[in-house]
Amino acid sequence: HFDDAVEARAARLEHALEVAEDLIGLRVEVPDADQATLLVDRRLAGDDHEIPDAEALREPEGAVGIGVEPDLAHVGCHRTSILRCDMERIRLYYDVVCPYSYLEAHAAEAAEDAGRVEVEWLPFQLRPAPRPLLEPRGDHLRTDWTDNVYRHALARGIEIHLPRYQPRSTLPLAACLWADGLGHLRAFKHALYEAFFCEGEDVSAEPQIAHAAARAGLDPDGAVAAAYAPSLHTRIAEILVEAEAAGVRGVPSLTAADGRSHWGMGGIERLLAGHPLVTRAS
Repeated sequence: HFDDAVEARAARLEHALEVAEDLIGLRVEVPDADQATLLVDRRLAGDDHEIPDAEALREPEGAVGIGVEPDLAHVGCHRTSILRCDMERIRLYYDVVCPYSYLEAHAAEAAEDAGRVEVEWLPFQLRPAPRPLLEPRGDHLRTDWTDNVYRHALARGIEIHLPRYQPRSTLPLAACLWADGLGHLRAFKHALYEAFFCEGEDVSAEPQIAHAAARAGLDPDGAVAAAYAPSLHTRIAEILVEAEAAGVRGVPSLTAADGRSHWGMGGIERLLAGHPLVTRAS
């Protein structure tokens, strides 16, 4: 066992410095894929700015074995190796009117709480003016929700309903920037998500922005004022330009510190597992 090997090795060293310098090495091995494979659904769905699950592009994965080596800090690799000990730093782009952003937020926040990622949350407006909005009861939304959104929500145990509205998200996203500056983005963002996807409210309306602020312990009047702040609207536009320059075309999307990017759900899990990320073709 790993713990037994550590204790046995440490017992032969007299000083703590020796333990730190000469304890173990790790070898991570992946056997042939035909020994253990994972088959996944390769169907992709979503509108031209959204994708529910990029895991559909995953190649079959082999089982992973970890062995203990007696060499100093020796990491041996056979075919494929993954060894991650540091926290990942990412930018995660979201929109409060995107169901996939809502679902992916749960995975990202769980990884944050576990200390595995440091997330910079950035608003990405899916349909800035004058781009046309979706029809709330149009065929596209009905098909996408029936085939994809509800399936992913059920798999994750998250309540979600097809919204009654499809508003432009400029105002609530500006308020999100304000809440982020106060250190309360998560609570405010979830209050908006729940109002939109669970309660059927129009989160671009002033009363709903104020109500979300109150639920997050923030000043309702301050939230409404922030929603109309020209400087925050300018910042939203700047983030959109910066994101598109980095290859982001929709949400949820993440960019890693090393420049890699992922479009769609499942990016956090793939990044932490060391799997290839999935980008969207321009």
